[in-house]
Amino acid sequence: MSSDRPTLYSPALLGHARSPQHAGVLADASEVHRVDNPLCGDRVTLHLKVRAGRIVDVSHQTRGCALCLASASVMTAAVLHQSIEAVRARARTVVDGLQRAPGAMLDLGDPALALFGALGDAPGRVGCVALPWQALLK
Repeated sequence: MSSDRPTLYSPALLGHARSPQHAGVLADASEVHRVDNPLCGDRVTLHLKVRAGRIVDVSHQTRGCALCLASASVMTAAVLHQSIEAVRARARTVVDGLQRAPGAMLDLGDPALALFGALGDAPGRVGCVALPWQALLK
């Protein structure tokens, strides 16, 4: 493996997992969506406050592995203040991008998501990263 290739559990990914952005309950959310991964037990509850077609506030409650926590952290930071249409398109791009062939470096079309690039080496963990984005698609 080349030294230029990222590792699955990079310091940046672990930083998001240890201190996830936008974690917690959003008391005045206009939408709440929960998704579960019954295979591993990961659960993401996404709280959104939507006004005039834009996400004006967001939070998540994530019970899961480091990959799921980091993904929820990155996702909530990425969608804040974005239009619903842009968020749906971005979430679809990420979920579709995660379905790449095992062993391939993932390019999810966003520098903030580069920390998941080595996920192609661990195809069994794709669902962990996809779960928060699937909550967003709800």
